[in-house]
Amino acid sequence: MITVRNALSYSKNEKNEKNEKNLKITKLHGAGNDWVLIDARGLNLEWSSLARTMCDRHFGVGADGLLLVVESEDAP
Repeated sequence: MITVRNALSYSKNEKNEKNEKNLKITKLHGAGNDWVLIDARGLNLEWSSLARTMCDRHFGVGADGLLLVVESEDAP
């Protein structure tokens, strides 16, 4: 479990409030690539900002990309 700050802004109006969220992540690797996997069901976050922050190899977890598990729009 990691704590991510600032990259998880729910809205622009929460700038002065404590803005952190604990996320369970899994880091996967294979064939020279690595990915961060997050169960995103029920979460409404700024995913592009989180991906850039988390995948940064100098300041984040470091990965080639972020994989999100979401609810299917087709399957029941």
